Amino acid sequence: MNRQDKIIQLELAGDFAGAEKRARKWTVDEPGEMWSWLMLAETLMFQNRMDESLEAMERPTGEDRHHPMFYRLVVLAGLRAKAFTAAHGGLFAARVAGLPEAILSDLETAVTKQGLLSLEGAFPDTENPDERWRTLLPPMWHRQKQAVRLSWGAVGDLVWVFHTDFLDLSIRFQRGEKATAWKLFPAAYEFVNERNAGASRLPLHRRKPQPQMLQCWSALRIAASLHLFGAFPDMSAPNTMRFNSQYEWLEVGSRHEGSYAVFNSTGLASGVQDILSRIPEPSVSLEGPDDRIAEAFPWLSHSLADDVMQRLGICTVAR
Repeated sequence: MNRQDKIIQLELAGDFAGAEKRARKWTVDEPGEMWSWLMLAETLMFQNRMDESLEAMERPTGEDRHHPMFYRLVVLAGLRAKAFTAAHGGLFAARVAGLPEAILSDLETAVTKQGLLSLEGAFPDTENPDERWRTLLPPMWHRQKQAVRLSWGAVGDLVWVFHTDFLDLSIRFQRGEKATAWKLFPAAYEFVNERNAGASRLPLHRRKPQPQMLQCWSALRIAASLHLFGAFPDMSAPNTMRFNSQYEWLEVGSRHEGSYAVFNSTGLASGVQDILSRIPEPSVSLEGPDDRIAEAFPWLSHSLADDVMQRLGICTVAR
């Protein structure tokens, strides 16, 4: 019997002191082994020693922080510690990381029973303010200084989402204006320049405008925000999530180090806009309808991956 199985056996027998002793010895013998720290964190969690459990969970680094079983423990420990946002982030990340469906289902049940945000914008209890719970997760789940402003607008039968502050600039590029148009939009310039730091020695206003610069970087925050209310997506394709509501759906995905969001109805877009407005500390806001998206879309659509456009039935040659 290996070390992990022995610790689990002791936990099942209720011998948490014995499990802790074995887990601590494992961390001393193999401090670089992720499982040694996860097992220590787990047995401390079962003893409701949540600060110590959190400290153990902070020890894995690098790729170990993206392991689906690491995220599983963030969910379970986060719920016990009333770190509800972190628990949601762990479930969200575990789904993307490929945690087996049976384990995901159990975690969904736990989060649904213990950690959903109500439509009035309140968790079941006061949320744990310790920021270290969120920093166990990817940056999207860290506390944000301000909400990113996104807009939605219809283009044909679909409803697309893009950054509100990029739309007027994108329209200028769609009309054929040169890179000097950047100077008229300092907020967009600063955001994109920081995002693309190191990508080129040339300043943005001297580089040929590329649609990828203005793609919807923050669409995944919509999916994360809906998750807080218990809207758990299906992974319909690699790096692609679908939220289904009868005949309506929202698809959110990531491609080319950016992300995208598209609805199949304005009604659902409007409903999601209302739901996002109820979050006490939003990471993203949604506004619409915005007619500027239809005008900017022929240019902005080139930031979208061909597999996305083809699956949605949009010709990639004519766009």
